[in-house]
Amino acid sequence: MIAENEAESPWTPLHVQRGFTKEQSAVTVLAAEGPRQFYNQLSSTAKGVLTSLCDDMKHHGATNSQPQYVVVLAGEHMRTIANDGWSKADIQKFVYENTQNPVAHIKRVERLAGSVTPQDETSMRPLVASPDDVLVVAAGGRAGAFSCYIPAWAGGKKSSQSVTKLIQDREAMMAGFEILDPTVEPRKQPLTYVPRPDSLRGKRIGLVENTKFNSDNLLVRIGEILKNEYGVAECKMWRKHNSSVPAHEEIIEEARRSVDCIVAGIGD
Repeated sequence: MIAENEAESPWTPLHVQRGFTKEQSAVTVLAAEGPRQFYNQLSSTAKGVLTSLCDDMKHHGATNSQPQYVVVLAGEHMRTIANDGWSKADIQKFVYENTQNPVAHIKRVERLAGSVTPQDETSMRPLVASPDDVLVVAAGGRAGAFSCYIPAWAGGKKSSQSVTKLIQDREAMMAGFEILDPTVEPRKQPLTYVPRPDSLRGKRIGLVENTKFNSDNLLVRIGEILKNEYGVAECKMWRKHNSSVPAHEEIIEEARRSVDCIVAGIGD
């Protein structure tokens, strides 16, 4: 949730741009990815600050599938841009024009299917359909050369667009909220431990990795150590379907039949 800095903003608030009066309270809701921070402490011009923003945005990864982007300008950047006399429309136009990528580049980095054609070298693809799809908001602290942008959730305008709604009665709205305690009493599960072997010599060891990065490398190395230093006869590796769930039944059944002990590992 972001509160617009209407008191210090040199620009028209977003809800006023969308047809409400300045005195009215409104909320804009957008299905979005997480905010991406960008930094520029060097430039004292609107163009310089926004060029840093555009360089970050154009490599965000969208191929014209995000319906909108929100550009959130904090105090220092807001003042720099406003001192150059730039309006929200100027910002929107600049961002739209300077975040376009050649179709050839998008294909080369495997973000768009198809082989590169000569026409792709000069054919440009914008992040959004029009400058109006870049929403500009003044928000954040006064100090620091940090601002951010927020990509809307991919899928195009048929998937999602921002919506601004009037808050009819703020006190009544807040009174309607119920604060819930998300904690619960821990569920006690009895655990039965199998007997530990006196020795690993001659044993068959199962290694179960959880799909996370480097978990397979970790377990391969553990297997080598178990063979070389503890006399393990063989090691067999299984890969879980997903890191967030227990090993599937087919893995467990095969392990019961083919190994004496199991080592489970995670990576990250």
